[in-house]
Amino acid sequence: MKLLRSTVVHLVFVVIAKVIVLALLYALFFTPAHRPDVDADAVGRRLESPPR
Repeated sequence: MKLLRSTVVHLVFVVIAKVIVLALLYALFFTPAHRPDVDADAVGRRLESPPR
C-alpha cells in the first residue's frame, strides 16, 4: 500500500512539474506579445508589395 501511495505522489509531482514547465514555455515564447501582426499592411511589407 505504501508503494502505491508513493508512486501516486510521484506521478502527481511529475505532472504538476510538467504543467509548470509548459506554462513557462508559453509565457516565454507563445504569448500574444511575441506574435507578429497579421494584417494587410504587415503582409504587404513582408512580401514587399503594396497592400490592397
